[in-house]
Amino acid sequence: MTKTIIQSKDTSTTDKKVIQNPDLSILKKKNVPPRQIQRQRKNSKIIFFYRLYFNFVMRISLFAFERILKGKVSGLNNIQNTPACVLVINHVSYFDWMVVYSYFRLKHGISITFLAKEKLFNHIIWRPLMICANCIKVPEKNNFSEYKIFLKRIRTENHIIGVFPEGTRSVDGKISKVKDGATDIAIKKRWPIIPVGLVGFYEFWPKGKLMPKLFFNKNFIPVKISIGKPIFLNPDISIFIRKDMTKIIMSKVAGLCKQELSS
Repeated sequence: MTKTIIQSKDTSTTDKKVIQNPDLSILKKKNVPPRQIQRQRKNSKIIFFYRLYFNFVMRISLFAFERILKGKVSGLNNIQNTPACVLVINHVSYFDWMVVYSYFRLKHGISITFLAKEKLFNHIIWRPLMICANCIKVPEKNNFSEYKIFLKRIRTENHIIGVFPEGTRSVDGKISKVKDGATDIAIKKRWPIIPVGLVGFYEFWPKGKLMPKLFFNKNFIPVKISIGKPIFLNPDISIFIRKDMTKIIMSKVAGLCKQELSS
């Protein structure tokens, strides 16, 4: 799933580029055609409902993490002391990206910009979340126009970037095959990478399950976000070494999850 970069202390609103409603009175004064004014009015209503839905999901996610699952966070200072970085996170649940986003946004005023698949922006449930969270759309193959937009967003982004290198949720809770995108972004931005391990998220809401398990079974696994120390990369390393660096970084993520990275 379901692009993170400098800290944002605004905890009450989402990105202005996303939620700012057009001033319709100004459009009227400028003699804008009625159809365009109607379209702007319709868009403002859509964004309003997107924002309500997004804020509701954020607060429900944080409530579930803190109150229901008694979730814990370790290594928080590693992110607080490194405002410009790329978070590399294992992807195990429908629940994980929204919890990570909501926790840092609502509790610490830190904005994380996640990379998200293009198809999520076309999904009725996920589209409002993608837009309001200001996610960076990862284009499908051969979509060159969208790819140019993607590269521009990466270049200009100034919040912490969140990446799930596996590209999809794990089917068994273990780290699967990963891609090198996070390493490439970190090198281009000259930012450190911070490994993040999510523990217990798979058991709560695994892939293929329509609803989360509100009551765990006897083998209860505590839900935890484990944040590792920053990893600084040499921007001059070759493409071949980058692949090795990706494996090293994911081994750090696996260690935070108390797993062994499969070869």
